[in-house]
Amino acid sequence: VTGEVRYSAGGVPAALGMPAIYRYEGRWVGGEKQKVLNVVPALSVKLTPEIAVIPVKATAKKREFRVTLLNNAKQASQAVVRLELPAGWSAEPPQAELPLRYEGEEVTARFFVTPPAGLAEGEFAVKAVATRDGQEFREGYQVIAYDHTQERHLFHEASSRVKAIDVAVAPYARVGYVGGAGDEVPDAIQQLGIPLDFLGADDLAYGDLS
Repeated sequence: VTGEVRYSAGGVPAALGMPAIYRYEGRWVGGEKQKVLNVVPALSVKLTPEIAVIPVKATAKKREFRVTLLNNAKQASQAVVRLELPAGWSAEPPQAELPLRYEGEEVTARFFVTPPAGLAEGEFAVKAVATRDGQEFREGYQVIAYDHTQERHLFHEASSRVKAIDVAVAPYARVGYVGGAGDEVPDAIQQLGIPLDFLGADDLAYGDLS
């Protein structure tokens, strides 16, 4: 949100603009902190996972998707959530009703998506749509906030990429995995149909990894 002052100096029109700033006391570093006032949608929509993997030769191709709504409105209401799918795909349930009771509340709906038989290799898009009081919402935002920086909002469409790949997994395949912070690789391995065991410090020090 930017405020603007228009004025004339010596008969020459000019304008001076400045963003609206919210000032508050910092928690850790102390002193005054500032952040730019943002106009956000009444509903923020997030769809996970961002990337889903489906082996075209797998017998079970159903995948779970979750739609999370963040309510930015002050009043209570109810939203209807659905997925927009490629032709021939189906979702169970077809739609979900989510109650929104207070500002700042997050609610989540689960959907199980099944592609058609004879799925071809390629990339497909799954999108989430939330409707409230006749208005559609199709995007969400991520808050980037650290104590030493100004808060920012990163907006993006509520969508997922589904990758159908032609991959064959050996029936005896098994993976031992050491997880990292924010690591999404294990989920991708499991979506390929490969059994996965998470390894801890004792497993690495004393376990039989053969």
